[in-house]
Amino acid sequence: MCNLMGFLTFFMWIVSMLLEDRSVNPDSLYHHKHTPLMLATMHGKIDCVKKLIEANANILMFDSPNGRTCLHYAAYYGHSDCLKTILFVARTSHVAASWGFSRFVNIRDGKGATPLHLAARQRQPQCVHILLDSGVLVCASTVATGLNSWKKKKLIL
Repeated sequence: MCNLMGFLTFFMWIVSMLLEDRSVNPDSLYHHKHTPLMLATMHGKIDCVKKLIEANANILMFDSPNGRTCLHYAAYYGHSDCLKTILFVARTSHVAASWGFSRFVNIRDGKGATPLHLAARQRQPQCVHILLDSGVLVCASTVATGLNSWKKKKLIL
């Protein structure tokens, strides 16, 4: 627990430094190839998420280990306030115009899972409902891993 608190304190310090010095890229890769926005989302730090978005952090960045975005992490860890904020930004920013909102909310990670898949697997009902209300595709399937990886798995809510 102490180690986690030390990491979070350090992380908050990094975010404040990023925001004070506008020449620093808010999308720099850190711990396990995650951006500060991904880390803030994973830990449910909504104030950091908002500040990073104000500093033009890119919600379309993918991490290296899993091919996930901050939206995947908000859904996976059940941080509904972060999820709502990211979805609002996706609807009202360049993401809607350049990528399309529907494409963003249904984006697949490196294993083919959408944010809805992750929220359902992790038993995050509030995030599942938020994503469903946002118009995600319920019929999206993902490839299974393991012995029967050739089979497709359907999302069961």
